[in-house]
Amino acid sequence: MKKKNVAMDLTLRAEDLEGKKFSVLGDSVSAAANLNVNGGGKLKYSVVGRNDLVSVDEDGNVSIVLPDSMEGDDFLNNANEQLKDVMNHPYNPNDDDPQDIISREVTIKAENEDGTMYDTCTVKVNLLYEKMQLSPDVQELNVKIKATNREKRVYEITGYTGKMDYSIFSKYPDNDTATFSLATASDAQILNLNSDGSYSLIVPDKDATNWTGDAFDAQATAFLKEAMSHPSTPEHPYTTTKDITLNAVSEYNDMRDSAIVRINVTYEEVELDTHEADMDIKLKATGYADDPVYELTGTNLDLSSIIHSADLNNKNVTFKSSDEAS
Repeated sequence: MKKKNVAMDLTLRAEDLEGKKFSVLGDSVSAAANLNVNGGGKLKYSVVGRNDLVSVDEDGNVSIVLPDSMEGDDFLNNANEQLKDVMNHPYNPNDDDPQDIISREVTIKAENEDGTMYDTCTVKVNLLYEKMQLSPDVQELNVKIKATNREKRVYEITGYTGKMDYSIFSKYPDNDTATFSLATASDAQILNLNSDGSYSLIVPDKDATNWTGDAFDAQATAFLKEAMSHPSTPEHPYTTTKDITLNAVSEYNDMRDSAIVRINVTYEEVELDTHEADMDIKLKATGYADDPVYELTGTNLDLSSIIHSADLNNKNVTFKSSDEAS
């Protein structure tokens, strides 16, 4: 043979990790023989032992064996052993995994027509795996809205910002940036997504509205208003949930992945059973006119309350008058 040892360097790339779309980049290699065969007969090529990994054509060109489909479960279920192995070791020369490149050696045999002369060549198949991966697949955004003053409609909102993490495994060092977008355009009415993967639930502008009253209501989205129409209690916990899919693409090579931001909104408030109440206070004088005895009745009023909170320990209410001197 012309070369006793030949290397075939290939890259398996996840073009769309969530969509399960893959491609293999790299060229076949030649293991063509240069034998002095009497009569000038044609050589016959074959793979010795590992024909599940590579194939060889009649001209001695060696190619990796791929499934009929490079997408979905058809690819994942029918990929050969080396392809499946390399998918457990995405390329990252800076991590602790020594197997950034998965290699297999295969013997190619060339023989003349009558089998009296033959030679072999070793093909080393070097395979690396490139992908971009968002993490986690589902990221929870746990938002809590509290009515700190229900009558005046003063609110507090926490937990409404987040960021989707990602990793790019590529042999190109500059390929380390991803750009994010919403899979569904209408979700922009609920979630504000930045190109770097940071995001926030759309809530009223705090500086402009002070999260209070009519100004808050005017800027609240339909999703926020729906969540606030279902106060949560320990007896009847309620969370308004919405799944929003984020897409991301790497700066180079167009590697893609998708993940879900799961928005969970709970609304908590303290509600009195009445917002106006009359106190019928009576002052009664008995006894002598110059030394009366006074009796005051009707000075107590029971203001019952309902605490709408998902926190089981949030059971006690403290009452305070706006006019403590009265």
